[in-house]
Amino acid sequence: MGTYVNYEGERKSFTLPKRWNIITQTDKPPLPGVSDPEAEIKRALDNPIRCPRIEDLARPGMEVVLLFDDLQRPTPAYLVLF
Repeated sequence: MGTYVNYEGERKSFTLPKRWNIITQTDKPPLPGVSDPEAEIKRALDNPIRCPRIEDLARPGMEVVLLFDDLQRPTPAYLVLF
């Protein structure tokens, strides 16, 4: 089986170096979205799982990195960053 990602309703194929060890490659069924993404983002940021809130971790002068999930999930990342 070739390596691919599902993107905009299409399967996009690509190659990886032979020395790379792919741990898993399975399609995931699409998940239903939430009715109010902005409210869900606020809820998630105010109630993180097993860690402090960003406001409790960040200090003036710190550098911050934001990570988002992969392209196969329809996350409205642009809503988090506005």
